[in-house]
Amino acid sequence: MTRHFLVVGGTALLWAAVAVRPVSADPAEPTDVVAAPVAVETGLETAAQPQLGEAVDELPGAETDAVPHQAESDEPLPQAVQEANAALAEAIASNGAGSPANADALELLARAEMQAGLYGAAESSLQHAIGLLEENFGVYHARLAPALALLGEVYLESGRPDDAVEMFRRAQHLTHRADGVYTLEQLDYVDSIARAFVKKRKYAEADRHHRFAFFVNEQNYGQDSPELVPALMKLGHWYNRVGNVRDARRLFERATGILESAYGPDHPSLIEPLLALGTTTRTRGQYRKQREQALQKMVQLVAADPDMDAADRAAAWARLGDFYILVDDRKRAAQAYASGWETLQSSEALPDNATTMLAQPRILHFQRRIYLMDKTPRSTFQGFESALEEFPVEMEFEATVDSDGRVRQVRVLNVDASNSTRRQLRRYVREARFRPRIEDGQPVRTENYRFKETVTIVRPEGS
Repeated sequence: MTRHFLVVGGTALLWAAVAVRPVSADPAEPTDVVAAPVAVETGLETAAQPQLGEAVDELPGAETDAVPHQAESDEPLPQAVQEANAALAEAIASNGAGSPANADALELLARAEMQAGLYGAAESSLQHAIGLLEENFGVYHARLAPALALLGEVYLESGRPDDAVEMFRRAQHLTHRADGVYTLEQLDYVDSIARAFVKKRKYAEADRHHRFAFFVNEQNYGQDSPELVPALMKLGHWYNRVGNVRDARRLFERATGILESAYGPDHPSLIEPLLALGTTTRTRGQYRKQREQALQKMVQLVAADPDMDAADRAAAWARLGDFYILVDDRKRAAQAYASGWETLQSSEALPDNATTMLAQPRILHFQRRIYLMDKTPRSTFQGFESALEEFPVEMEFEATVDSDGRVRQVRVLNVDASNSTRRQLRRYVREARFRPRIEDGQPVRTENYRFKETVTIVRPEGS
């Protein structure tokens, strides 16, 4: 029997009279039977269904002999951590040292420690919570899943994505055991696995998990249910993010069709997919007619929706104006911005952010990735599985933004770089497009406009 002590306010309390298990699966426990591969139909090309519910191997974990709930330095503990420590002491006094109910208090403590950047302490708290749950319920109980997932978040935030993936997968595995391979309960864990793979720059693996999450939604809701629309939108935004614009638009179009069939062509639920269709493109002029029609319809629906206020209606007009800026239709852009400005002027009560909506330039199109190589990848998948180095750098620029949204002059203010790199940065900024500042209903020129952007320099490894 291992005794653990928790120090709260200078008082040592007996913590636990049980041995703490490592965070690992019992290899003697039989594994799940995973369904055979099936086809994933997303309205796109048919792809082999990824098998993401494989049997979980033993996961790494370490025995610990104490719960280190003190600060990881000589600094005093943050107030939230002190309060969580006190709540844990009360839980132990009320429930008994070995009660699994104490796991809730330990998880709350871990969240406070994680928020304070005390990742080692948070890991230890969660290891002990998991040990309590395993001791009382066994290593395959569904109650373990949230604690495992939170430990995965600690690992992800502290730069350990491989360990995070293992925790998320074990949490997912427990939902499979409890509710089946296609349970909706696993989706948060699948999303977390995808985030971890993005951190590792394993975009193809992240894509596989996003597709699986969509497949699970489709299995539960069917192909034509409005309940499927959030999953369609989520996968579409992922595709757009990684440069797969064609398939993103197909998903947004499918979502629009489902909602129109269910609720009619003028239902407010169409606003989000129409906005996505109006703004999803690889180049500024691509899908011009379809994007214009989608945004015009979106403006009409927002105007007709009684739940939308003046700020919402002005924002809709501004998005239409932004589209016209991007396709270099200055006249129609000015008309749309004027309608948005008039909408704001007609309202007596507006939120603070609404009054600044058109008061300064706003970036609409800007290349935030600079490729120092001969051939630029057309999407995230192309090239990023290779050995590339990425250098995110926050940069400050000063530019003159004309009334048509074009950049006329630009200076790079805070970058210690070669002249060639500075010239390339200035070229990227000159190719940008901005929403111009609107004054008295008209787009106007803005000089010496300063803005900061995080730019990622990408180059072959070792170059």
